[in-house]
Amino acid sequence: MYGWNSVTVRVNEETVTWAEFRRRFEERFMSEIAKSTLLRKFAELVQGDMTVLEYATRFEELSRYEYAMVDTVIKRNRSSSVD
Repeated sequence: MYGWNSVTVRVNEETVTWAEFRRRFEERFMSEIAKSTLLRKFAELVQGDMTVLEYATRFEELSRYEYAMVDTVIKRNRSSSVD
């Protein structure tokens, strides 16, 4: 994200990171229907005829709306690769 991940601002004496700002912004201005649609698209994402780069880009775009699912998949993959 072009270095924006490390940017912080102060709001009412509270430090807000870029990630927190995005979360609050999306929570306030993104409808539940839009969120549900994006989460469904993420859950149903398959590479199909996309290149690996296209798939990875789409994964990154959609995964920001489902932190818990991505975190769980990463943990599951890590534990299965250790076995």
